[in-house]
Amino acid sequence: MLCGGVGAEVYGYTVELYGLGKLGRVRGEALSRARQLMGLLIDSGFSCPEVSLMSGGRWEADDVRQYGAWSGSPDFSRRDAALGVFAEFVSKGYKFDDVASYIENKKKLEASGMTYDDVNTIFRAAVMSQVSFSKLVEFSQESLGKEDG
Repeated sequence: MLCGGVGAEVYGYTVELYGLGKLGRVRGEALSRARQLMGLLIDSGFSCPEVSLMSGGRWEADDVRQYGAWSGSPDFSRRDAALGVFAEFVSKGYKFDDVASYIENKKKLEASGMTYDDVNTIFRAAVMSQVSFSKLVEFSQESLGKEDG
């Protein structure tokens, strides 16, 4: 879903900040990351009110000004590239939550040492072996339950 490049990188910052904003009150590492993201977005040419919107309104523009440490010389080409990615997702019918969910799942897969290609391979093998998806999901949930217990 996410193509490479600066636009996707900056778009990823917005999605991550939006996700942090949905958590409500954040502290510690999460707040530090939110502040870092605010600074990165301002460095990328977005205004404080725009960054506030990207947080889902969790942080007001004044909070962004206070928290967001930035270099002082925004790179508006990064903003333009990110807006291109925004436009692409909107034209395909994706919402912020869709992309946030994708990024979260991608991180979980990577943490387990897997990729989306691996998951696709598993699904193709299941289809070729005529294993039903409901049985595959049931087996996966049972397996995960055994690991957790």
